[in-house]
Parts: sequence; C-alpha cells; structure tokens
Amino acid sequence: MKVSVIIPALNEEKSLGVLLPQLRQMPGIGEFVVCDGGSSDQTVEIARQLGAKIVHARGGRGPQMNVGAQISGGDILWFLHADALPHPHSVLHLRAALRDNRVLGGNFRLRFDSNLKIARSFEILARVQRHCGMYYGDSGIWLRRDVWNEIGEFAAWPLFEDYD
Repeated sequence: MKVSVIIPALNEEKSLGVLLPQLRQMPGIGEFVVCDGGSSDQTVEIARQLGAKIVHARGGRGPQMNVGAQISGGDILWFLHADALPHPHSVLHLRAALRDNRVLGGNFRLRFDSNLKIARSFEILARVQRHCGMYYGDSGIWLRRDVWNEIGEFAAWPLFEDYD
C-alpha cells in the first residue's frame, strides 16, 4: 500500500521546511504532494527542493486537497496540514489499522506543543469530537483511495472544509 501525503499550502515556507524532512524519514510514504493555493513566499521552491510533487489550485484547502488527491498515486491518502508534526511512527500505525479490511480511514490524536490551558482544552475537545466521529484536518485525516473515490471531494467552504 503506497501512501500519498497531500498537503495544502499557502505561504508555508517555514512549516514545510520542518514537515517535509520529517516525512522523508518515515518509511512507507510513496509521495508528498504540496498543493499550493497561490503562495507569495518560497513555499513552492522549498517544497520542490525537498522532493515534493507540486500542484497549483485555486485558494482554499478543500479545492487544494481535491486537486492533490486527483493527481496522487497512492492507495492511501493522508491529508496533512503544513504546520502539523506527525509522530515518526504515524505511517506504521495507519498501515497497522488498515490491515483490518473493515477500517476505511481515520485520523490521529491532536496534541499541541504548548502548555497553555487553551491548548489543553482544545485537545480534550478534539478527543471528544473524535470519539463522536467528527474529524478535522488538523488531526491528519487518512483513508483508502477507493473510499475517497466513493464519498467524493472536500467541500469548497472557506472554513471547516474537512468537516464535510
């Protein structure tokens, strides 16, 4: 199973400079697709230098992720925000989950690199929402390509496009 990581980006030069090297260290990732929404910084150049496939799409994460999914070649689609820092064993965990053919997809637990009470509160809220089947892009949504093809694309909403 080839994993395609799809990353919507808009002026994410700093984040991609951290995220892409980390992803390159994870075994099992077949490709990184950076979906640029019209960056005015060095996002595209940095992504290209770090080995990502680049695709341009109109602004908004939904349309960006849709284009990325369409041109990617993986059996598994992992939608990841540019400012996320997934655990080094994330791919191993999602592959392990997908050994069960009943598993169609999922996401990861959210943790912020902050000791602020608001960060801890949002982590708890995200955990409750996850338990209720509500997932957001911040948590790294992943699913089988055939499931993506069946359910369709992300909404072109200005916010919470991944909630749909």
